[in-house]
Amino acid sequence: WLLHDRCRLVTLLGMGGMGKTTLSVKLAELVQGEFEYVIWKSLRDAPPLGELVTTLIRFLAQDNTTLPESVGGKLSRLVECLRQSRCLLILDNFETLLQSGKRAGTYAQGCSDYGEFLRCVGEIAHQSCVVLTSREKPQEVGILEGDQLPVRTLPLPGLDAIAGHALLTVKGLTGAAVDTDRLVAHYRGNPLALKIAATSIRDLFEGDITRFLDQGTFTFNGMSYLLEQQFDRLSKLEKAIMYWLATNREPTSPAELQADIVPALPQPKLMKVLESLRWRSLIDTAKATSAADDAIGFTQQPVVMEYVTEHLIDQMSSEIVATAPDLLMSHALIKTQAKDYIRESQMRVILDPVIARSLAVLGSPKQLENNLNRLLPLLRTAPLHTTGYGGGNLLNLFRQLETDLAGYDFSQLNICQAYLQDANVHHVNFAHATFNNCAFASTFGGVTAVAFSADGQQLATSDTNGAIQVWSTANGQQLVACDGHNSWVWGVTFSSQHTLLASCGQDHTVRLWQPTTGECLQTLQGHTSIVTAVSFSPDARLLASSSEDQTIKIWQVVTGDCLQTLTGHNACVWDVAFHPDGQTVMTGGEDNVIRVWDLATGQCV
Repeated sequence: WLLHDRCRLVTLLGMGGMGKTTLSVKLAELVQGEFEYVIWKSLRDAPPLGELVTTLIRFLAQDNTTLPESVGGKLSRLVECLRQSRCLLILDNFETLLQSGKRAGTYAQGCSDYGEFLRCVGEIAHQSCVVLTSREKPQEVGILEGDQLPVRTLPLPGLDAIAGHALLTVKGLTGAAVDTDRLVAHYRGNPLALKIAATSIRDLFEGDITRFLDQGTFTFNGMSYLLEQQFDRLSKLEKAIMYWLATNREPTSPAELQADIVPALPQPKLMKVLESLRWRSLIDTAKATSAADDAIGFTQQPVVMEYVTEHLIDQMSSEIVATAPDLLMSHALIKTQAKDYIRESQMRVILDPVIARSLAVLGSPKQLENNLNRLLPLLRTAPLHTTGYGGGNLLNLFRQLETDLAGYDFSQLNICQAYLQDANVHHVNFAHATFNNCAFASTFGGVTAVAFSADGQQLATSDTNGAIQVWSTANGQQLVACDGHNSWVWGVTFSSQHTLLASCGQDHTVRLWQPTTGECLQTLQGHTSIVTAVSFSPDARLLASSSEDQTIKIWQVVTGDCLQTLTGHNACVWDVAFHPDGQTVMTGGEDNVIRVWDLATGQCV
């Protein structure tokens, strides 16, 4: 279909565990030589279409030109890219965009524009191909497909007896051919179900399929019961990691898992547990989404993730009803520093169902709040290293219930992964509480300046309240605050090695800061009016400052001495910048003039 019929849109359709993802990866490997670009992308957490299309265009067009604001405009640009180059685009887990409990192929809220995407790539002529893997057929595919048309669907009915027998053989199983055929037929040829069953047969029945069947194990009722049997056999640590992988919703590196788990787990022990889960066919490897390099990550097949998520929801809600916290203290309901759409997915598929299931038993939001209130003193009396995520989970549950938290007492608690950016925590007692990876609303004055560190990992901002803040660009979290200016801060800049931060302000001063601690290292005084801008020399040995007093001063960073005062502007000097040679400075002022200065002579050249 791809190579000979030049199909534009192909759907691989089948139930969970049927091997759609594996087939799509193998397909890409086999035909990659026929395409200029091959892109494989998971839609597991329903990324906004605009974000996905922007990423695709940037990759295919290989430039950073301004893109249209509208999704329709971006789709037109993407189709143009698909015309110009022969591309294979594989979109995995398309069913996550579709609404459960509705007619098959109906889009979930906020995902309907994916229908327009399918219409564009299916109807408009281009030389590329988009391959979907899905448990449900999208309505657009049903309308556009046909045996002689460029839009087609390949249903995956499961492995036949020969293929199923081959899979069981490589897993080390033995038995009569008729019994092998019965086992394959029982699980409808589902490769994942067969792999999980094979692991149980090998462990419990020494790999003998006939003995397995003689034990009446056909009472296993489908994949869910099979997964339950497998899950119940896991160690507590294995279950803990399975819960975290289901919560994280995307490939997770060992380092991130190690940071998640409480109490702390040594890395060698973590790797042994991950290896054990791989042997049980319960996790897969992939590039870690959060890693900047090619670090390996671990994740779950969708059918496994759904089961583990459901199990987690049941456990959490039962603990709330019984006011007996366990998982509520060891696992987070949401991750505050996850990508926005991942965190929204965690709220939708974990936090909200925990609340709904608890309400179904307790009967009213008021009774649910009462139970959550009874958990607070339990957290305060539990050993600190075991409370982990309890305080943060309670705050997230209260926030989702829109509880008025005024007067609540969260003092002395360890509060982790609490998302409070849109919560009112006025008059909440947080005395002696410890906060870790929490998100609060950030209040600024007017923001006057922004500056990146040289490595792009930090962003400094200044405002009209006299505040300077340093942020992590990776997750948007504040790293440090620098307090010292008593009024507007007009400028802020990092040194080339981002070991120093300089600022200037309404108080006529220039200040040097340690950006990792917020400590003020030096206050440089000498200007007689507002200092408007600062700039480090390339080697960070000198600092230039401009001022409303119509001068530019050159400072020696180590000593804080003023080495030169440059005069020549007839009005406020608004900005200053070093040339890369370190010997030339340029300034711009309210007198409509840009001046170039030679530092060796102090003259305007």
